[in-house]
Amino acid sequence: MKLTDKRILVTGGTGFIGSRLVEILMLDHQAKVRVLVRNFSRASRIARFAEVQMAAGDISDYDAVDRAMENCDIVFHCAYDFSGQPQQRQQVNANGTENVAKAALKHGTRMIHISTIDVYGWPAEGKLDESFARQPEGNIYAETKLEGEAIALDYHQKHGLSVTVLQPTIVYGPFSRPWTINPVKQLSTGQVVLVDEGQGCCNTVYVDDVVQAMVLAATKEEAIGEVFLISGEPVTWSAFYGTYEKMLGYKSTVSMPAAKLEQRLKLDSTAKSSNAAALKPVATLPQPRLVFMLQNTDVGDRIIYVPLVHKFYNFLQALPKPLWQLLKFNVIKPTSEPNKQPPKPASPKNNKKKPAPTSATLTGEPAIYFPDAWKLKLYRSKVEVQTDKAERLLGYKPRVSFEQGMKMTQKYLEWADLV
Repeated sequence: MKLTDKRILVTGGTGFIGSRLVEILMLDHQAKVRVLVRNFSRASRIARFAEVQMAAGDISDYDAVDRAMENCDIVFHCAYDFSGQPQQRQQVNANGTENVAKAALKHGTRMIHISTIDVYGWPAEGKLDESFARQPEGNIYAETKLEGEAIALDYHQKHGLSVTVLQPTIVYGPFSRPWTINPVKQLSTGQVVLVDEGQGCCNTVYVDDVVQAMVLAATKEEAIGEVFLISGEPVTWSAFYGTYEKMLGYKSTVSMPAAKLEQRLKLDSTAKSSNAAALKPVATLPQPRLVFMLQNTDVGDRIIYVPLVHKFYNFLQALPKPLWQLLKFNVIKPTSEPNKQPPKPASPKNNKKKPAPTSATLTGEPAIYFPDAWKLKLYRSKVEVQTDKAERLLGYKPRVSFEQGMKMTQKYLEWADLV
């Protein structure tokens, strides 16, 4: 069913899924779309549509949400916050959801709430459906998303709000930071550690299939008050990362047994408290002395592999290449040539495979991207997500195979000069 001429509000419309939703609503449905925009510098993807209304505001501000919701038939609530302090995530993922639900109820607007499969906590095995227990312990994002689910469904049960909750799985595709951009950047700058030969189950779904499910949820009466898992074709994590490796032209994954990674996490946790005390005197050193220490092979190796420092440095490695080059030139490189200009980024589209990583850390060694506790559970889980409910009530069927999705993703990565 088309959403032609429907008046639609999208929160999180400058993000990965939200932007793709706006594109499809405009190109395929000719809908009347309004986007609540917190940061206009991130709105370039949707700004090319002159007909899209952009309402300035943040979902943590009820008055802004209320104004944006006026005269809307449907609201797709995609806004989320992966980063920031726990209190900030709480405001966006939980309190913000209440603001959206409250305004939707006031204006008689149908609400589609985008949650995540992470609320289930990735059980070890089995076939996962919507009846499984929610156990997101240890993941602030998942915990606050679960709070958001509860708020949205509470507004349905107590106040009659027409709401549907969708729980997408591993969403990849053009502009996906968690499952496309970041993995490729990590494979390009170091080695990604997989668990037990990468034989865990990766429940992938291409972004267009998620948008398909969102549109179906907004048009089916049977969807009101329901929760739906949305997934596509499952593959192994070895196959998932291996596809990106083929695009790059070299292998950058290594495998470690789950038991060894668990032991490493325990040691890392024990070391955290001592790291803070150990780093305090280093942080107060004048820049020239700190730079000298980092450039000295022996001293630099000792510092860079303090777990806390190593994590921060890995974060730096994920920055866009031009910004990373600028930082290396101004902070890490010696300052004996003050008039020299920073190196220019490599010219894009040279039709050659990117070279294998050689010098991704201050010590000249490739970075090693170990999974944190949450990703360890994710990578070793062999659970297969079931979408029977979405197929039965929504008519949802994934249209994009993993092979097709990755071919389209490769076109984007080539355009973005990431492979």
